[in-house]
Amino acid sequence: MKIKCVSWKTVEKLCKKIALQIKQDGFVPDVIVSIARGGVIPSRILCDLLNINEMVVVNVRYYTGIGKTLDQPHFLYLPPKLSYKNILVVDDIADSGKTLELVKSVYPNCKIAVLHTKPTSITKPDYYGEQTRYWIVYPWEANEVKEVQNHETKV
Repeated sequence: MKIKCVSWKTVEKLCKKIALQIKQDGFVPDVIVSIARGGVIPSRILCDLLNINEMVVVNVRYYTGIGKTLDQPHFLYLPPKLSYKNILVVDDIADSGKTLELVKSVYPNCKIAVLHTKPTSITKPDYYGEQTRYWIVYPWEANEVKEVQNHETKV
């Protein structure tokens, strides 16, 4: 598996790219639903870039390590019911797409934004920064960086 470590500067660039896509699309989110843990930081940045004051965090458990998952993703607690019309769901990556599919089942009319998407994702995001085939390690994943140092290939 090829691994790519992403810098804070790249995260900021991708968030700006996504914010521009959302604005050009004419979509005006009322709230961001952030998928913890990976989506929390991009969500917070997008709140600033899009001037959104409302952010809700949902926590989904699926990955247990690099390339290792549970059979199916599941909520760690029940997600809140939202009366907002325009919901933007944000995560770091659309890898398998199963986490996004689970969240979309609760918020079916939402739009989805991710920093990275993979062509193999079963859920296609509405907005994304880059498409990739790499295992992405973000700057906030300190423990994974340690695991990556012992892994196959870094780019």
